[in-house]
Amino acid sequence: MRRYLSIVFLLVAMSAALVVACGDDNSDAESHEAAVDVGAMLASLDILGSAGLHHMEMTLTVEGGGIEPAWLGSLRNARTAVAVVDWPEPLHELAEAFLAQSMLFEMALAADDASQAAETVTPAHGAFHALSGAGFAFLAEQAGMSAADHDDDNDHD
Repeated sequence: MRRYLSIVFLLVAMSAALVVACGDDNSDAESHEAAVDVGAMLASLDILGSAGLHHMEMTLTVEGGGIEPAWLGSLRNARTAVAVVDWPEPLHELAEAFLAQSMLFEMALAADDASQAAETVTPAHGAFHALSGAGFAFLAEQAGMSAADHDDDNDHD
């Protein structure tokens, strides 16, 4: 009988340990999920920032230059990086606006139409700044930092 009770006790202890371990895994999964969202936002904003929209706009509108071959790939990468992120509600509209404006610019680049590209780059560049500025301000607030310190108006990519 003692042996039977020992086995039952051992099984109960193992079950309790499993419940505690599963509970820890769930909280770790929730923390990890939140970190993945922040990581996805950071990666997207980094790719977006390195796309070179400022250079594209200056070349097309100020210098009157033509389309550079690498621009289409850079823009497509930036659009993809923005499209795959599940943006928090305050940033969702800005992400959608960037995708809409940059789609018009992408179409002009794909058609190798410098005139159309010059017309569509400025709204795409503006939408980039709106999303980037608000995105970093949102992340700063999440980190307990002042969002005002993350004004994107003077950041030129």
